[in-house]
Amino acid sequence: MKRVRSPASRWTCITSLAASVKKTLSDVVDGFDPDALKLSLVGGILTGIPLYGHELVQSWQRRAATYPDQLRVAVVRAHAQIEGLWRLDAYSARANPLAGYAVLTAAHEELLQTLLGLNRVYFSGLKSLEVVTADLQIAPHDLLERVRASYPLRLRTSKETLTALVEDTHGLIEEHVPEIDVGRLREILGYERPRWDDLAGPGSGP
Repeated sequence: MKRVRSPASRWTCITSLAASVKKTLSDVVDGFDPDALKLSLVGGILTGIPLYGHELVQSWQRRAATYPDQLRVAVVRAHAQIEGLWRLDAYSARANPLAGYAVLTAAHEELLQTLLGLNRVYFSGLKSLEVVTADLQIAPHDLLERVRASYPLRLRTSKETLTALVEDTHGLIEEHVPEIDVGRLREILGYERPRWDDLAGPGSGP
């Protein structure tokens, strides 16, 4: 038996959706919430084409068009700490691409999220790197090519390529978002976990 939704039920769904969108907009635009899912929703609202309720959607779009300074700082702060890249060489040496690619892709995602925030661009997913990077006026040179140059996972090459890209991004953060402690970010990025052979010292045996 086909279920027919009553007008009252449809209106309840619409008002519930509107309340959810309104709250998310407030969380992001007024509360500076850097949550990626919320940013993605706001970005979708901003670029979406309404099929119903044009005036309401347009009012949301006007709100979404605002990208406050405080949100910029919050997004950059939430994603700019990239660490543990020493693991790329460790996993490469162990022929463990599963773990190595997890580190590599996670770092690139954080890097792109940082650059989106730096450029006041709402996150909208990573389905197309060309689309994501096209809106980044403030970015390291040859960003897309350098991201792709980190793949496939290779000893030294992947780590060095990604590290240089992150270091360039740190320079941009330092220039454009002075509220962020870039010195601390550089310290964390540069940490190298000592190898067991280094800890054991010369002449140490099993």
